[in-house]
Amino acid sequence: MNHPFSRIAFTAVDRPSMERQINAAVESLRIWGLQRRRGILVTRHSHDSFSVELSDAVPVGITCESWAHQAA
Repeated sequence: MNHPFSRIAFTAVDRPSMERQINAAVESLRIWGLQRRRGILVTRHSHDSFSVELSDAVPVGITCESWAHQAA
């Protein structure tokens, strides 16, 4: 069974909203990740686009950040 939001994507309008949305998404996934033995990956896709998701590549109980480089 998957968390209904195992990947949460959003666009931030400013730094405070970015921080609020990332923190809320991480908190939303934290317990589910611990139960399913997955860490949390926060990815920046552009200056204002982010996703937060459960990941097998991240150790349990850890939150990692990543930058998804896009070719110009």
